Amino acid sequence: MKKRGRPKGYILSGISREVLLSLYYNQKYYSELLKDIKAGPTSLSNILKILKEESLIEDKYIQLRRVLSLTEKGKEIAKYILMTRNFIEKKEIEEVKEIQIDRKKWILLLLYLANEIKGTTRLMKYLFLMKKEYEIENEYNFSPYFYGPFSYEVFEDIEKLEKIGLIEIERKIHEPKIAGDWEIFKKYSLTEKGKEIAEKIYNELDNVTKVKLNELIERFNKYTLAGLISYVYNKYPEECKEVR
Repeated sequence: MKKRGRPKGYILSGISREVLLSLYYNQKYYSELLKDIKAGPTSLSNILKILKEESLIEDKYIQLRRVLSLTEKGKEIAKYILMTRNFIEKKEIEEVKEIQIDRKKWILLLLYLANEIKGTTRLMKYLFLMKKEYEIENEYNFSPYFYGPFSYEVFEDIEKLEKIGLIEIERKIHEPKIAGDWEIFKKYSLTEKGKEIAEKIYNELDNVTKVKLNELIERFNKYTLAGLISYVYNKYPEECKEVR
């Protein structure tokens, strides 16, 4: 049996894919399709023209109303798009379930309570203090570094959370005032999807942990970054390297 793979020769825009999926199960009047698709009349008409030229859709008129449907070729393409989307959604669900039980959840919870966290250094210090001062075992391993305790694992998890669409990272490049490398400043916040998941995780926490996390954010959000670093250096000198 010949193995069926991705139909060749089609690179479709997002709107084109939505049109094919909308018509996959039933034919539709143009007015119905316009309600389904996030596009204006002009954009949709242009997309339909292209799809018709590619023999992916066909149309007819019933009582002066335009009706659109997929050709056999269009159905094949739509089926492939649907299968791919279902696979991606299933993978995302599995990743979210994994986050609910592993260390990444603590980053989501901090962002959920703080609304946003400015800078990787601040985020890392919050995770360190969570372990040291509030005795919450978040599974991050820290090593002494020049700006205080440092964990490569935090960077790995931030990258993963951004990749699967749970956090947003606003990046700003700052020119050095005197000399040296340009600096990239990062501000972290949750996406809508991230807020949904973080809220669910938060609601499942015991009351003691909720109190500890809220106290951490309320207490240390008042510190400037310099003040926060100074606090950690003074209280945990063994966890910090001497600044050059």
